[in-house]
Formats: sequence, C-alpha cells, structure tokens
Amino acid sequence: MKQYIYNVDTIKKNFLASYADTIIKENKLFLVNILTDRQILVEGSHSLLEQFVLKLENGISDEELLYLLSEMGVQNLLEVLLREGMIE
Repeated sequence: MKQYIYNVDTIKKNFLASYADTIIKENKLFLVNILTDRQILVEGSHSLLEQFVLKLENGISDEELLYLLSEMGVQNLLEVLLREGMIE
C-alpha cells in the first residue's frame, strides 16, 4: 500500500489512491480498488495510459488530469475515478 505525505506543493494534486492498483496490458488499463475489488477498464493508446498512471503516481493537478483524460477520450472518467475511490 502506498502512503503519500502531503505538503504545500502536493496538497492540491490528485494521486492514485493508496488502495488502488494498476495493470496495463496492451492498450488496456485496469484500475483496481483492492479494498472493494472493483475495477475500471480504460482502453487507449499504450503510451497515454502509461503517462496517465505515472502522473497519478507522482501527483497531477486538476487541469492536467482533465486535459489528459480528454486526450485519452474519456473526459467523464474523473467522476467515476473519484466515486470508486481510485484517486485521492
């Protein structure tokens, strides 16, 4: 389980939830909430999916996150990610 330490620079960023895991297979990203065993499948460009996961692991602003989701063609995914506890 990951643990994030928030400070002035990171408090306004979005991170992959501590209890979420990711698996990328070919052009599919599986986001899994290991507490609820629920998963979300996102299909898209392998490089965009890798970039998405890397940015969530390092912290991403709301604006960057919305832009990246738009680039991936899944603009409405943010609400689902929050509801399913995939990002914090």
